[in-house]
Order: sequence, then C-alpha cells, then structure tokens
Amino acid sequence: MKALTQDEIQFVSGGDGVTNSEANQVIGRVIGEAWHGLSSVEGVLGMALGPGGMIAGSLLHYKLHH
Repeated sequence: MKALTQDEIQFVSGGDGVTNSEANQVIGRVIGEAWHGLSSVEGVLGMALGPGGMIAGSLLHYKLHH
C-alpha cells in the first residue's frame, strides 16, 4: 500500500488551502483508481472467489502493474 504524503492528508483532514473543488478531484481520482483495480483482469478473476477475492485481485493488479 502507498504511504500518504502530508499534502494528501490535508485533503482528507480539511487542511489549509484546499478548496472543495480540489478535494473533489482527489476523491474522484481515488474512486477511479479503485474502479480500475476492481475491473482489472485480476480483479474480475478474483470475483469468482467472492468479494474478498475481488479485492485481493485488484491489489495484485496494482502490485504487478503499477
């Protein structure tokens, strides 16, 4: 898993200088990355094992390709 930087933590904690628009863009990117992993080949194949397999497959996808 990726360690969060101080700048990324500010988006979640409402740090100084973060507008709603910037926070929305970060949230959208995170949702897009999660969807990318869940819909990857590894995620879809893991779906045969249930929700846990799908999550494990998406994590495997990120470990192998990103």
